[in-house]
Amino acid sequence: MTRFRSSALLGAGVALCLLPAGSALAQTQSSTQQKCINAIYKAGAKVMGAVAKDYTACVSDAAAADLPGGQTTDDCLSADNAGGVGKAKIGLVTASTKSCAAVPTIGPNDANEAAEAFASDPMRAGDLFGEPVDNAIVLSSLDDAGATCQEGVVASLGKVLKAKTKEFDRCVADGMRAVTLTSPQGIGACVGTDPGGKIQRAIDKAQLNIDKRCLGLTVGDYFPGDCAAEPMADLAECASDLLDCGICLTALAAGGVIADCDMADNGQDDNSCGPIWQASPDEYVAGPTAYISEVEVPEIVLDEPTCCRDFGSISRDYIEAQSVGETSNKKDNALARLADSLISLGFDLELLLNEAIQDGTVSLLLDHPGMDTNNLPAEFALAALTSEWTNATDYASASAGTGDFLLDRGAFVPGTGEPVSVFYPSTFDEGVDGLDAGPSTLNFPIPFGILLLDLPIASVNISADATVEPGGISYENGEVSGYLLVDSFFEALNNLLDSPLCDCLGHTQSIYYKNVDGEWTGFGRCVNDPGAVCTEESESLCVTLAGSDFMSSPPEVCGLLPSVIGGIADLDLNNDPENWEGFSAGFQFTAVPANVIGVTP
Repeated sequence: MTRFRSSALLGAGVALCLLPAGSALAQTQSSTQQKCINAIYKAGAKVMGAVAKDYTACVSDAAAADLPGGQTTDDCLSADNAGGVGKAKIGLVTASTKSCAAVPTIGPNDANEAAEAFASDPMRAGDLFGEPVDNAIVLSSLDDAGATCQEGVVASLGKVLKAKTKEFDRCVADGMRAVTLTSPQGIGACVGTDPGGKIQRAIDKAQLNIDKRCLGLTVGDYFPGDCAAEPMADLAECASDLLDCGICLTALAAGGVIADCDMADNGQDDNSCGPIWQASPDEYVAGPTAYISEVEVPEIVLDEPTCCRDFGSISRDYIEAQSVGETSNKKDNALARLADSLISLGFDLELLLNEAIQDGTVSLLLDHPGMDTNNLPAEFALAALTSEWTNATDYASASAGTGDFLLDRGAFVPGTGEPVSVFYPSTFDEGVDGLDAGPSTLNFPIPFGILLLDLPIASVNISADATVEPGGISYENGEVSGYLLVDSFFEALNNLLDSPLCDCLGHTQSIYYKNVDGEWTGFGRCVNDPGAVCTEESESLCVTLAGSDFMSSPPEVCGLLPSVIGGIADLDLNNDPENWEGFSAGFQFTAVPANVIGVTP
């Protein structure tokens, strides 16, 4: 299994970054800001603890051939069968709501994104067992000693993880209080710190348990991953480095942290943790690349979307069914429901998206930098990059897999060669479900009038059937799923309406706002007859979003849109079902090989 090196800029993406990448300016946090950061990290440690508990349960159930519903061990690791991870994530969002009266300028500033990051892969199961994990798990009925060893090691590492996250939290809190930690780099430096030796004592205790549980066994036979060559007496130390990698990557994904995870995990520059990025977009080296040539908004059949994801305990159907003593496990896709309802109004979202793809307005690439397609399966960093056609490329050639593309500079973190949207770690192999990427954030273009509104979709997972071809990689039956915050949606609309494009409206305050019940509305601020003052074609979007005459052509949606979005919102992200803070989004895609020849001027 290939593992990559992290640059000092990884995780400074647009959605989570609090400073320009590489900034080292001192940013002393007020006591209120410190309270916020400490609350998120403390709750994040509980999320990681829940993940570790799940990890042990999955290994134990797999050994006993007792995984539910035909799951593999790998399925179990992300399924949250007991619901503990979801509960801990809600606890993090609740803690943020209570403690974050002042937004910090370092560390996480988006509780939902942080919750997803902490729940991702802090234990680095694939690094210990190899990929897929299921191949390494032994059945207790056939090898009781081996199963006992595997479960004991995983349980012991969960306790080491707890010690590491506790010391990380302590380092951050003490450093901010003493005003010695005042930058994203300062938080990154807390990974693996152990001034009192508490982590080392936890490692030593874990090794004693491993010695007892795994007496006479060989590491490579039961843990054929990155520690396979180590003697059993050194397994806890080796696995501890894997945990440092997981904690470091988790901290980066949660936002507002700069760290070199390759050095943080074992003190060596040996390409052991995270992807590596160049200093500028001009130095970016694309790998095998795929161009998304077609998208499909899933159908609604018998009141259930045909794709893509069930958010489980935080979804509206689950919560409402549970309230009356029933169960529901429908797929969640509010975007598909919205698209289905708009068809009758003459607004075909799928058609508009594909028209935007076909005229080159939307050109999205999935890049696999550094991937060796002759050595699969692989773990890698998937980059989602906006682009432009070049060298006489048109849709016919692009969709045939022979198009040439220039990468947009806006697809990179400003001043770096790091893509804004990175899915790490992702796994790839040829065949059905060959791609598994996420979670990460992806900007999704929604057509409004003559413009596209880029909206940040959070907790995005991507999967697809994969084929390696001479010119790149192609995907069939692709699925992209995540969620959009209702607040982000209306903030994006306000940003557009408040921009110079819509100066013709003459409004003096943002048109969409939250009422006393915490619901978004345009009541009292929608513009009467905006078409009379916004007469240019480029201003038609302003008319559509600010006007309230839904019967006009095209319809004006200010009066109706908030209730529509409120009606389809289907995710409870803060354990308060009085309001639904997010709406699920999923679509399907097809992708063909693409040739990247450079970056836009």
